[in-house]
Amino acid sequence: VARLHTEILQNRIFPDFNELYPNRFTNVTNGVTHRRWLLQINPLLSSFITKRIGPDWILNFEKIRDLAAFATDSESQKEFLLIKKKNKEHLSAYLVQECALRNKTGAVIGHLPSIHPDALLSIQIKRFHEYKRQLLNVLHLIMVYQELIANPHARTVSRIAIFAGKSAPNYQMAKDILHLTYAVCRRLQSDPNTKEKLTALFLENYNVTKAEHLVPAADLSEQISTAGWEASGTGNMKFSMNGALTIGTW
Repeated sequence: VARLHTEILQNRIFPDFNELYPNRFTNVTNGVTHRRWLLQINPLLSSFITKRIGPDWILNFEKIRDLAAFATDSESQKEFLLIKKKNKEHLSAYLVQECALRNKTGAVIGHLPSIHPDALLSIQIKRFHEYKRQLLNVLHLIMVYQELIANPHARTVSRIAIFAGKSAPNYQMAKDILHLTYAVCRRLQSDPNTKEKLTALFLENYNVTKAEHLVPAADLSEQISTAGWEASGTGNMKFSMNGALTIGTW
């Protein structure tokens, strides 16, 4: 899916096989199209862009560079933040209507709670895997939760973390991390003393339809894989072109 990914397979994962059959590894770089992952799923932001730089960016995405001229324009900043807020409200309505909330036995007990549109929305949507480090994200939430228990005023900005993704059927460690993630989400959702400042959601049965609701609403894109292992990176492209900041491993 990317040249780096091919090199990881050749040099780290299957070096012996690559030495025996060096021509069997071929690379075809993948990507995502802004016509789906911006123009189609985020019409408000698309109109915002067209209003400022014209429609040429739709057929030639390099034209998006022209938007940089408006980065310090206060009216553009206000309109962009209003669009992000509206996208969060849209996501919130979708979650309340479509997504299940379960107890520890797995029984459906309702729907996911609504999202406050002024909260910082941090999203990590990937396959569950040790190198993708959902565990690091969960440990950070536990740390913030303990801070808030000790001092309810420790954090001034409310934070909502969203996780989504699946694990391979026999990947026990990934399933354990997924289980922990869901348990922490339940705890944060149920603590009345901290949930206004910190909560977390897990979306089951993650798919492209859910991604189309999540991506436009994100404030923070979690790209925290182990250094040198985040090879393909199409998810971060989707978030980035929809105006989310990326937190990533250097």
